[in-house]
Amino acid sequence: MIAYVVFGALAAAIVLLGAGTVAAAREASATQPVDVAVERFSIQDLSHRDVDRVYYASRFYLAMTWDASAAGQGLRAADHFDVTLPDQMRFPEDSAARDFDLYGEDGATVVARAHVDPDPEGGGTVRMTLTDWVEGRRNVRGSIYLAASFVRSRLNMDGRNTVQATVGDKVTSMEVEVFGDRDIHDEVLAKWGSPDTGSPTASWTMRINRRGADLTGARVDDSLSEGSGGDTYVPGSFVLRQVEMDAKGRVTRVVRTVDLAGRLSTAPDGRSFSLDLGDPAASLVALAAAAGHRRRSCSGERGGDRPRA
Repeated sequence: MIAYVVFGALAAAIVLLGAGTVAAAREASATQPVDVAVERFSIQDLSHRDVDRVYYASRFYLAMTWDASAAGQGLRAADHFDVTLPDQMRFPEDSAARDFDLYGEDGATVVARAHVDPDPEGGGTVRMTLTDWVEGRRNVRGSIYLAASFVRSRLNMDGRNTVQATVGDKVTSMEVEVFGDRDIHDEVLAKWGSPDTGSPTASWTMRINRRGADLTGARVDDSLSEGSGGDTYVPGSFVLRQVEMDAKGRVTRVVRTVDLAGRLSTAPDGRSFSLDLGDPAASLVALAAAAGHRRRSCSGERGGDRPRA
C-alpha cells in the first residue's frame, strides 16, 4: 500500500512491506546513516505520471522511491539518509515545503521527518530522519515527491539532459528531454498546471482556440484524476478571459474577463466541470485551481508478522 502525504507544493509517501531478513540488533541509543537503494528515479507531471519530455517552464515532481530493507529490523529512531538534489532544478524555499512529517495510518503518528535545504541557484539536499515507528519493522520502503522547476541556464534546451541525484554515496541518474517555446500553428486546446507554493492547491490553465476556429456552441469538459481520487476544484477559482496571444501562445493583452454565469457548471462532488464557450470571437484562457486533500496513512508489518495474501 502506498499512501501520499501532501504539504503545500511537496508530496511524499512511505510504504512498508512485510517479510524479510532480520538484521542483527544494535544499541538503541546508537543512530546511523541508513543504507538506501534507489528503486525508481523519475520526473512526474502533476498527475503523478512519469514523463521523459518536459517543457522548460513547467512545474513538475521529482520522484524517487527508496528501499531501506538492507537494514532488516535494525532501523532505529533518528536513523537517516541524505539526498543531494539535481542542480538543474530549483525547489521551493518556503517553510511548508522545506519541513514536513510522514504519518502513520492513524493520521496522527509521525513515522519520519524530512528537511529540504534548497539552493537558490539550483539543487540542494534532503535529509529523511526516521522516528521510533520503524523500530521492529523490516522491508522499509518509501517514496518522496518534490515540486520543482528547471534552472534554464543549466539546461541543454531542445535536447537530452542527464539528471543526477546522490543518495549516500550512490549516484542515480535519468535522461529527460527539455523543450522550449515553439510557434503554435493549429492548436484548439492545451492544458497545463503547477502546484501553488505554500498551499495544498495546484493552478490549472487552459488555452482555448489559439487556432481562431469557429467554436460557436462548443463546450469544454474536464475532470481531476479522471473523476476519481480526493482532489476537488476550489469553488470560485475559475476565471475565463478573452485575450490576444503571440505566435507562441503567450498572452499579450487581456481583452476582457468573461462572466461565467450560465456558462460554468461543476459536479456536486467538485471533481469535474463543464464550460460552455458560447460564441467566442477570439482566443480564450480559462484558469482553475484544484485543492489536494491530505492523505496521511501508511501500513506495514511488525517484525515476525507475515503478510497475508
